Amino acid sequence: MQHWRDVLAIRGLAGLQLTVEANGPPLVDLVPMLREILEQSRLILFVDHGFEHLSSALRQLPAAGLYLLLRDDQVRNNEEFRSFVKAHWGGD
Repeated sequence: MQHWRDVLAIRGLAGLQLTVEANGPPLVDLVPMLREILEQSRLILFVDHGFEHLSSALRQLPAAGLYLLLRDDQVRNNEEFRSFVKAHWGGD
């Protein structure tokens, strides 16, 4: 993770992928880095740990360019998925 700015500087890069894990920094501490990435590129973010802080993090991040992956025990069915999307992005 310490080289993310160097990777982000690669010309023609389609985006970055990051997994939030239990043994890494907390999601809330990653928000400034995630925002900087999204200001310059796209981001695939897999929230394997720290789902309870995701709502707070998403309020601080642009939605454009963000591809969010969640575990199936975090959003268990289509109804929960629709509720999650509506709560965070106003979609249906």
